[in-house]
Amino acid sequence: NNSFYEGDMIEAECGFPLSNSVLTLTEYLVESTLENMSNVHDNSHSYILSEEDAGRISALIVGAISSCSESGAGMSPAHDRCAILSYALARILTFSKLQSYCIVLQHNPSTILEIYTQAATLLFDLASWPVFSSQDRYTNLHEAKRGTISIAARSGLSSLFGYLNSFDRSDSFVQSFASKFFSSAPVIIAVSQLVHLISIEDSDVAYILQQIALLHHDGIQLIAKSGVTRSLLSFANTYTQEEARYLSSHLGANGNASLNPPTTLCGHLSLLIVLLASNLSIPDRLALSFDSYQLLSAYSRAGERLLQSYPSDIDLTKKFIETMCFTYSSIKKSSGSSGIDNSSLGTLSWDSTISGLERSILCLTYQLSAYPFPNPLLPPLPMGLVQVEKIHSSQMRNISVNIASEKTWWDSIPIFNPNDLPLPNPSTGSADAAIYQRSSLSQTAWSEGKYKLANS
Repeated sequence: NNSFYEGDMIEAECGFPLSNSVLTLTEYLVESTLENMSNVHDNSHSYILSEEDAGRISALIVGAISSCSESGAGMSPAHDRCAILSYALARILTFSKLQSYCIVLQHNPSTILEIYTQAATLLFDLASWPVFSSQDRYTNLHEAKRGTISIAARSGLSSLFGYLNSFDRSDSFVQSFASKFFSSAPVIIAVSQLVHLISIEDSDVAYILQQIALLHHDGIQLIAKSGVTRSLLSFANTYTQEEARYLSSHLGANGNASLNPPTTLCGHLSLLIVLLASNLSIPDRLALSFDSYQLLSAYSRAGERLLQSYPSDIDLTKKFIETMCFTYSSIKKSSGSSGIDNSSLGTLSWDSTISGLERSILCLTYQLSAYPFPNPLLPPLPMGLVQVEKIHSSQMRNISVNIASEKTWWDSIPIFNPNDLPLPNPSTGSADAAIYQRSSLSQTAWSEGKYKLANS
């Protein structure tokens, strides 16, 4: 029956409570199934949400979402229903992906494609409303409510794209959905609005843009044409100006103060990495690489602080280094291609801010390789290397080096963390390890967290 999502119209005031019921029922079915699946010793005939049932439920939810588009422009009660249904869709799709269910091809492909496209288009429109990490950023309650609806819509879209991304990219349904979806005028407008939100510090818009890029090449092209790097650079330049004003006005005011990077930086860099790693044409890749290079230059001070304070923000530091790696790799690939003017590439090496970043990466690389463990746990150097160091030191007349006072990246880690599991010191072969172990028993100097850092 191809009319599984069709039916008589319901009264508008019934839509909201019915949507709540859909979410509650979906949660119950999924949670009950997961609980019954985990209870292997239960021989009773417990209900398990089958692939067929999951496909039918998702299709009904998608059909209900698509029906909300009939309410017209502006925020309406239908958008409240759509937000709740979006959470229900996210729940059933996340479950289906976990169970490797193929739920989108159980019905007439053209019919299911139509309702999925219509629902995703509406969710995209709602997702283009701005979302801020602080309620103070919203000018009124109306905007705050729009932000809440936008979060729900993005949740549903992310789950849908994540589920479709679990298929092979050559899958006919994914190809048909991407071709139909990314070529529609409302989606093109919504993507442009999403890209613009980057420049006004939307807290998680970069994540939904990543999902678009990961789904299909058409999504990558649409994001690139919407000026994503312009928005990334616009936000970066705004941050740089604020950073410069703060540093000039607070120079030396508080030695304990630390200037944190913007909270959206990790998402922006992740989006940039996805784009740089995609299969773009040579001119597009070169243009993206140039913009990425400028972005790194804008964030150079923030990047140097991250590298020098490693591992205070280990995930963001890794993301920064990864972005540099992909940027340099893309420039190198483009420079070796025919038809590219290599004279324009040479100007990149004269950026002093990037040179500072490169030096910071080299310093961190040296620190990580020279001090895989704290200094007292390292085995002593062979006497031959010690003598070589002494000879080099004796030849320096105007420079003195106090090796005993040299700080390492381990000094940035607290000796004692009450939330960390204390563990014995690693066996590194150091003659001082046993002494270090005895002297640090009361301080719990080694822990599970430090083992993770040593292996990172």
